[in-house]
Amino acid sequence: MPDIELASAVIPTFPRHPMVLAGQARTLANASQGRFTLGIGLSHAVMMADLGIPFEKPIRHLREYLSILMPLLQDGRVDYSGETLQASAGFFGSPPRVACPVLVAASGHRR
Repeated sequence: MPDIELASAVIPTFPRHPMVLAGQARTLANASQGRFTLGIGLSHAVMMADLGIPFEKPIRHLREYLSILMPLLQDGRVDYSGETLQASAGFFGSPPRVACPVLVAASGHRR
């Protein structure tokens, strides 16, 4: 079914490092021959608390997450050090074969 588009729904960013998610997304984008769209979001403070994951500085976290994720999806390289996330000399060995669009979910005001 080459016309069917695939998407991840919304994957919460706090429990998964952006380098891990980038690798998974690139694999799906390649396997689906460019029909995959990645959806990410912050999740909710209550959900992260239930998992024992601090939900601190969510907007800063999302900006830094995208600062790592997007370069890895676009050209396979990143070197980033932020306040909440780091990815030193991240490299996947080659640029992606196909594009992987990213949708960012939001459900409230910035804090």
